[in-house]
Amino acid sequence: MPTGLPSISNIAESSRSSFAVVLKHIRVGADYLCIPSSAEYSESVRDAYVDFVRATKSGWHLFHLTFRPLFILLAFLSRYIAIVLKILAECTVKHGIVAAREGAGQARVAAKWFV
Repeated sequence: MPTGLPSISNIAESSRSSFAVVLKHIRVGADYLCIPSSAEYSESVRDAYVDFVRATKSGWHLFHLTFRPLFILLAFLSRYIAIVLKILAECTVKHGIVAAREGAGQARVAAKWFV
């Protein structure tokens, strides 16, 4: 029954043989899976990038052509919309002032009646 630590040469030899076995299995697995080379990967990535850029440009052109008439219409009508909003704001402020005056008058009457 051997005791003590194994010698370093035995550890180095067993690790080399284990590494060779693992490397052999990795090569067999790579051959079985038919993993392509890095050149094929880079070509596929380049093609995917070109397709992505074309799809983005196509989507932008579709968006532009679809909503361009709406943008033109809003550009023509924006002046009139601004005028209408200004009138509404003025009327709202005037109505608020009148309501505040009436509320103050009613508060005075209520204070006189309850005091």
